[in-house]
Formats: sequence, C-alpha cells, structure tokens
Amino acid sequence: MSRFQKIIEYTLYLFVFLLPFGTRYFIEKGFVNGGYLEYKTISLYLSDIVLVFLLTFFLVHQFLKVKKFGSKHNISLIWWLISGLDLAVFISIFQSPDHILALYKYVVFLLGVGLFWVIIRINYSKAKLYFSLLIALAIQASIGIWQFLSQSDFASKWLGMAIHLPSQAGTSVVAVASQGERWLRAYGGMDHPNILGGALVIGILLTIWMLVTPKGQRIKDKIIHYVLLFVFTTAIFFTFSRSSWLSLFVGCFIILTLNYTKGEKRIARQVTKVLGVMAVLVVVLVVQFQNLVNTRLFTTSRLEVKSNVRRVELLQSSSDIIGQNFVFGTGVGNYSLALVKEKPDQPAWTYQPVHNSFLLVLSEIGFFGFIFFISVLVWIGLIVYKRKDYLGLSILFGLLILMMFEHWLWSLHFGILFLWLILGLVYKKPQVSS
Repeated sequence: MSRFQKIIEYTLYLFVFLLPFGTRYFIEKGFVNGGYLEYKTISLYLSDIVLVFLLTFFLVHQFLKVKKFGSKHNISLIWWLISGLDLAVFISIFQSPDHILALYKYVVFLLGVGLFWVIIRINYSKAKLYFSLLIALAIQASIGIWQFLSQSDFASKWLGMAIHLPSQAGTSVVAVASQGERWLRAYGGMDHPNILGGALVIGILLTIWMLVTPKGQRIKDKIIHYVLLFVFTTAIFFTFSRSSWLSLFVGCFIILTLNYTKGEKRIARQVTKVLGVMAVLVVVLVVQFQNLVNTRLFTTSRLEVKSNVRRVELLQSSSDIIGQNFVFGTGVGNYSLALVKEKPDQPAWTYQPVHNSFLLVLSEIGFFGFIFFISVLVWIGLIVYKRKDYLGLSILFGLLILMMFEHWLWSLHFGILFLWLILGLVYKKPQVSS
C-alpha cells in the first residue's frame, strides 16, 4: 500500500474517532421567538474539516488511478438510487423558506454520501475502524455514566458539550413523582440521551461481533471487549432511552436467531454467552434502579404523559405538513420552520422534528425523495442478506427501529454522517480493491 493510501486510511480512522464529538464553530446560531433552535443552526464541525481532507485525498487518489489505469463505466444500482435521492434533496432547496439553511443541510448530506463512497471503495482494517469508533463511544459512554451517577454535568467547547442539570427545565430526566426526584439521564457529549443510546446500540452490536470472531478469542482482546461491553451496557441503561433499548433488543435477537437457524451453531453459542453476561448486568441495574425503570416503562407520571402527548402532537403536525408539501417537501432541514409557519407564537423548544425519520424525510424532501430513501435502505438490506452478513442485518434492523422512533439520524449533523458511515460499513464487500 502506498503512502498516499495510508494517509487516506488513517485519516478515515481519525474522522471516525472524532465524529461522536460535537466540537464545532457556530457560523450562525438559530433563534426563533427569542429562543435557541438547534435545527436552524449552521455550524462547522471539527469532524467536517477532517472529512473534507479525507474526501480531497480520496478524489485525488481516484483521479490518479483513472489516469493510470483508465476508468470503468459500469454504475451499480445503489448509485442510481442515491443519485435519485440526491436530486430530490437538491430540488427541495428551492421549495424551502430558508434557502441558506437548506443548502447547508444539502452539503452535510453530500458529505455523508461522500463518506459512504470512501467507506465502500478504499482498503482499510475493519478491526481498526471499529476500534476507533468503539473508543470514541467508550469516552461518550463513560461521561454518560459519570453524569448519571453524580447527577451533575459540565460544559466543554472542546468536547462540544453543553451543560445539562436535572433542576433545569428542558433537561431530559426521569421524574419519580412519588419521591419528588428528578434523575438526570445520561447524555454523554451528545445533544440528547436518545442519541447516545442509539449510537451505543451500534457500539454494542459491533462489540458482540468482535467477541465472537476468531480474533476475539484471544485473552487480551476478550478483556478489552468485555470492558467495552460493560461500559456500553451500563451507559445505555442510564440513558433510559426506550427506543434504544428496543433497538438493541431487536438487533441482538436478529444476530442470535439468524446464526442459530442458519446453522452457525458455534457463533450462536458465543453470542448466547455474551448476551448472558449482558443480561446479568442489566438485572443488577434494574434491581438497583427499579423505580426509574418502572417510571419509564409502566407509570403515568406527569413528564412521561407529557412526553407521549408531545410525540402524538408532532405526528399530527407532520401529517398536516406532509399533506401540504407532498410532492417536493418543505425543503431539507426546513421542517421546523414549517412548524413555525403553522404555529408562529410558540416557544423555540416546541419546534422539534417529528420523532420518526421516515416521516421527516417524507416531510422535507417529498414523496419521490422518500421512495429513493426507502429504496436505498431496502437494496442495502437485500445485498447484506444475500451475503449472509448477520451482523450487518442486525445493525440495519437496529437502525430501522431507531428511525421509527427518532429523527436525529436525518435531522442532526452527527446523525446524518453516522447513518451514512454505518450504511457504508454494512454495504461494503468483504474485499474491495482500492
């Protein structure tokens, strides 16, 4: 491998490590009715700078390779589908009330597609890439564990962290009405506990797979991965994110069931052993924090009812917005502004995207963009199924569950790039020449 290829490879590892950190420069903060609105904010992230360098190196490498060996003109179906999605996102810019915001979101989308291209085209060590991501997530998870156990937080511009205190209105907490307590949920360095929980779903599934691979049977690797599994499982529990818990359950069920039913008995036994260790840890945590678990899953406390009612209201609002913008959408990144137009006198925090990525895609880029988005996911799923890649299928199903209950995989900078990163990892062929 040439030195140029090495630079590309290790720049990719650096990007993957930096992605979970929200270190950024605010170009323009979004404000609505005197309040801050993240979905209207334009920022330059540290990870963006690294990704631009990565894409530049990659494009130069591709140009030199074409110049030396010539080019092949066969284009796979996935790129036709992505091109259709790209066209729908681009057209939606002209439908948007805020063209600059839509253009910014389009650039983030293009960065995500570029990342997908790099992931599936270049040679790299999946073990090293996974490890880069897992270490970054371990840092986020450790911060989240500390936040919950200490019931305190800190702000850091270098880590891209805002402060979240349980006493402050708007902070995500578990409120135990009978005891008059507000328990801070684990954020890590993310914008919301659900985002940390969703990222940890992928981290846990990757860690389980690393533990059951032949290389993962070495004592040193086992210790490292079990430590990561302990940290991730504890942190995802402390997020109290119901969508993340469900996503993880579905992902683990898929990876265990497929390996067992398709004759991979050795892997199935190894997965069962790992899941057993996780189950013991979860039982201990549930016993210790049973009142909080009951509040999140079974009770009708004021905050839980308010949260559920708010989700229903957002679903109803999305139905109205889709009806008014069915063909071309509101414009990528402009859903919240469509809500402002519908209800102009609300506080800024109420203008949240609908908590369903599929409905948000349909709302922002219209029917045809939605069809292309679904087609990309379905085609990747079919390819992964044909390869009998059960880890990839478990990750895809985990993502689908998250997208059914969350919007951040389409609405937020981290979510967009994280989605394309994971899609690239599961779509990539086992061996690809650079």
